[in-house]
Amino acid sequence: MKKIILLTAVLLGFVTEAAAVIYTIRLRGQVVYGGEYLILPLFILLSYLVTEMMDSIKIARFNGKRMTRRTKYGTAVLKSEAFPKYAEECLIREMSAFEPFKDAVERLCEYEEADHVQK
Repeated sequence: MKKIILLTAVLLGFVTEAAAVIYTIRLRGQVVYGGEYLILPLFILLSYLVTEMMDSIKIARFNGKRMTRRTKYGTAVLKSEAFPKYAEECLIREMSAFEPFKDAVERLCEYEEADHVQK
């Protein structure tokens, strides 16, 4: 989704920047550097801000929920919804490669299960 938004912004930026440059050359009769060269960076900045706001909304919607879950084999793993910037496979691979991280996730899962039972 982020790639589509960024590519659309770059395409729109190039088209509008080309139109602005052609318009100002026809209007002025010569090439003069001005504000028309800021259109593409503004489109890219705007698209970046939109994608960051989308991520913030996803994280804000997730607050108050569990960060871990149990697999069907009983292993504690991090939920991909809690960490939207990382793929679930990456989280599982990193957890299995580093034993202290695996222990920390297991303890967090136990804590969340105990907290969930109390409520």
